[in-house]
Amino acid sequence: MEVHYYIGKLIDNKEVIHSDYLVTFKPEKAAGVGVWLVDVQDYKKFLLDYKKLLEAKKNMTIIASIKKREKQKQKVKNQINFIKNLKLLFTIYILYILFYFFFF
Repeated sequence: MEVHYYIGKLIDNKEVIHSDYLVTFKPEKAAGVGVWLVDVQDYKKFLLDYKKLLEAKKNMTIIASIKKREKQKQKVKNQINFIKNLKLLFTIYILYILFYFFFF
């Protein structure tokens, strides 16, 4: 599907999978958020609506919403924990040096 190709290209991730994003559609000037394309029934409705809009010479808006990946969240948490541990080790090291100079 072309939408999948362009999403991968836009976010510079060729390994993007369909569950990484949501696709919605609606007539260009319609109010509301549109219809999510989640299952086969949604795609069938999309095709019917698309044909109707095409015949009426109206435009359709297609919106892709990228989901945040859990791996990225976990990577950030790991980096934060690493920094906290580094600060703790540095503090212990400083205390050790101070203790050594004052008592020896």
